[in-house]
Amino acid sequence: MKSPLALSFLLLLSLTACEPIEQPAASIDYDAARQQIAESNRLFSEYFVAGDTTSLGTLYTADGMILPPGGKIQGRTGIREYFAPRETSTLLSHKLESESLIFQDSTATDVGMWSNTWQVPDQETGSSSGRYLVIWRLEPDGQWRMEYDIWQRP
Repeated sequence: MKSPLALSFLLLLSLTACEPIEQPAASIDYDAARQQIAESNRLFSEYFVAGDTTSLGTLYTADGMILPPGGKIQGRTGIREYFAPRETSTLLSHKLESESLIFQDSTATDVGMWSNTWQVPDQETGSSSGRYLVIWRLEPDGQWRMEYDIWQRP
């Protein structure tokens, strides 16, 4: 019979062999991440004005969630439908201006202002602006995508 110490050692050895080895977190280039998020914000506005909801949807994670005032929509399909062009008006411009972008590992919190202008047939051009908060997530493919997107209307 083996000694209790030897059995304890073998048990400990077998348990540690079963545990996954944690890899150190990959080094994230936050300067490059800032540039990528700024470019994604620019593309969001470009796609939104152009009515390109297919491309706009790729800026969100697969299970991304938007929280428009009074609503909740999850997933790229619903997000694409929400941002689809309206027959009652034409979006003329849209802009996102980040005021604060804070990183924590593979998550970024982006707070800023949005603004847009639109035209309703036979009416003057309208405009509005408000604040937004977006939680970005670094995806396995190396792209930063929106996981949560919330904004307020004036």
